[in-house]
Amino acid sequence: MFQALLDLREQVSSDLGLELVQDMRAETYFELERKRTRDRRRSFLYSSVIWRLLKWLWFSLNPQDEYLGAYSKLKGKR
Repeated sequence: MFQALLDLREQVSSDLGLELVQDMRAETYFELERKRTRDRRRSFLYSSVIWRLLKWLWFSLNPQDEYLGAYSKLKGKR
């Protein structure tokens, strides 16, 4: 049964073009997350303040709908 699960996992990953993580230890996961956090922080610090303000303005004028976020719009159309 476990082998069938591994085979299915391999098939899905190849169909989607994903690379499976072989080292699934918690230490490896947390180290990768720390690296990603450092990269995000560095990217944020080096990005332009004007660019961030423009993105904030664009999002505030055109907010993205979330799951059931457009429910009130759809409810009025019925």
